[in-house]
Amino acid sequence: MEGIRQPRVIRFVASIEKQAERNLEQLIIKAKASGAFGEIDWNQHCWDISLSQPKDRGHKQLTYRLWFTQHGTNNNVLGEPFYEPFASFAKALVRLRHEVRGQSCANHMTFIRALRYIYNEIQDIGLNPVMLNRDHFTRAEMAAKRREALSTAYRIGIHLTELARLLDENRLTKVRLDYKSSQKRPESYDRLSDTAKRRREKLMPKEEIFQALAAISTKLTNVPDKIRMNIIKILVFTGFRIGEVLTLPANTLVEEFVLNQFTAQPEIDSSGNKKSKIGLRYWPEKGAEPRIKWLPTEAGKLVKSVVMELIDLTKESREMASWLEENPDQIKLVGYQARDMLTVEDIKNLLGIKDANAFCRTRKIKMNKVKGDAKLYVAYGDLVKAISFERWDKPMLRLPNGKVQKLSESLCVVFFEQLSDARPFKLYLVRPISEQNISSFICGREGVKNVFERYGYLDHIGQPYKVRSHGFRHFLNTLANEGGLTDIELAWWFGRKNIGDNKAYDHRTATQMTEKARQMLLSGEVIGPIADAAKQMNPLDAKEFVAVQVNAVHHTPYGLCLHDFAQNPCDKHLNCLSGCKEFHRTKGNQEERKNLKLLKNQTTAALNQAKLEQSQESWGAENWINHNQNIIQNIEKALAIDDEETEGSKEHVSINPDGKSIGEPI
Repeated sequence: MEGIRQPRVIRFVASIEKQAERNLEQLIIKAKASGAFGEIDWNQHCWDISLSQPKDRGHKQLTYRLWFTQHGTNNNVLGEPFYEPFASFAKALVRLRHEVRGQSCANHMTFIRALRYIYNEIQDIGLNPVMLNRDHFTRAEMAAKRREALSTAYRIGIHLTELARLLDENRLTKVRLDYKSSQKRPESYDRLSDTAKRRREKLMPKEEIFQALAAISTKLTNVPDKIRMNIIKILVFTGFRIGEVLTLPANTLVEEFVLNQFTAQPEIDSSGNKKSKIGLRYWPEKGAEPRIKWLPTEAGKLVKSVVMELIDLTKESREMASWLEENPDQIKLVGYQARDMLTVEDIKNLLGIKDANAFCRTRKIKMNKVKGDAKLYVAYGDLVKAISFERWDKPMLRLPNGKVQKLSESLCVVFFEQLSDARPFKLYLVRPISEQNISSFICGREGVKNVFERYGYLDHIGQPYKVRSHGFRHFLNTLANEGGLTDIELAWWFGRKNIGDNKAYDHRTATQMTEKARQMLLSGEVIGPIADAAKQMNPLDAKEFVAVQVNAVHHTPYGLCLHDFAQNPCDKHLNCLSGCKEFHRTKGNQEERKNLKLLKNQTTAALNQAKLEQSQESWGAENWINHNQNIIQNIEKALAIDDEETEGSKEHVSINPDGKSIGEPI
């Protein structure tokens, strides 16, 4: 299947037997004895696996559950539990696949979703997994295509393929399946397609949202809203992932003088002041190395003011976090001793709550009566002991090298319930700000109005605006694409480990891409036959010439293709380096250089092989020698573009700071 790498063989069953029933029995016995997910109740159709999920970042305050159930009537209604013998089969596979690879809860639930389609197909054979055959998988795949969105159906196809492979490798069915899903990856980067347009509308925040946020930010008066709005501002101007903002260290701000590369002395601006640059130190999610994100000058000034305000707004909660870290199992409540007895009214005033009786009952705090007194009393020690269970004693950030960033060292820390609109916050407990806190602020949820609705900012049909926190990352990435950053610069600045991930965040339209290519041709950033011809003309004629010649642009691994496929096919399709006049190089693009050098090595190997064939008088070898030599010559010309001093050229400048500036965010 397209996009699937060949996985290694996974044998769950220690000794494979000829009988599938016996192998399945061994599988279930092994799974029940496994320690994967920790302590669970095998017989329950819902497993709480929260303790087994990585908690490297404090903002992830979620409960993780696996539901071994059939399809529900919709996404919000669960179906009936799986029945035996399928239930134990499904649980065994999920537990053992976690033991081998430790997948996320979301990955396991997609696997279970695939199992649900198989479950539906074998009800007529007693839900017995050993009776499965390839037809069951084919019908399950077709059912998924009818029921699910294209992207979801594709992922289910991947898991159906995995399931079939596991069954074959452990001989759990009477017949070998040899099944592979026929589904193709649905993502299309055709910028003219309806799918691309819908995706762009879904992921890119509208201009009205930015205008509304700017207006609302001037009206905020309460601290909880100010804290969350400042986090939104950081997202807008940095393109961080939400988890990266919520785990920023308190000392995230970095400010350095801009040094002259020749004298190593600070550069001076037009006002006579030393130039400086502002950045934020952080730990990227998804495996990239720690780094400082240096910001454009004006954005840096704004982000600096936002961070300074956020530091001030969270100062008291950070101080409380420090006290709690220095005093394990204690709660800081002023005015009482360990042996004091408190009335219900005392507790109400001390904790700032409305119903002290309910507070004590829910926490099972013992309430005592004193002879001759109608009031109820609580021992101060009992109160502290009960509240101590609600302390947040985990680090904000746990790094792969074993170091931790404590809550007191973090920027986004608040008092417990401080961001809740329904309950008073508690000055004696602190928590990290969670993703849900931010999502509720800009998206809302059932029973909770988002900030747009609270301040009366509605769309054209009278509905409050909504925006995903990740939408700001898509928006800023697209702006960076329009500004001409290379793939290497984009990947580094956005904290990506793989350059290929850039493509999913580029939402430029075909018209924008074409106009950008025209500008690059005229400025000398793109070199090739059309650019050379335009260079010989006066500016007005050159602009008109380029507008007529360039009606489309396609990005290839080696440069830009300016052929308009809407008019006619290309006679050099996939042979850009065979002397194509519509192939152009982006001057200074290191990704293109890397791909060209790789192609040169491959072509050189093919040339040497052709020469060997010629020495052995093989028929037609000379044709291949001429062809490969031509390709190599064109590759060398394309590589030489970076060495040419082209008048008016404007090379990209890397935003990657020197190694000395990159540090861990703790």
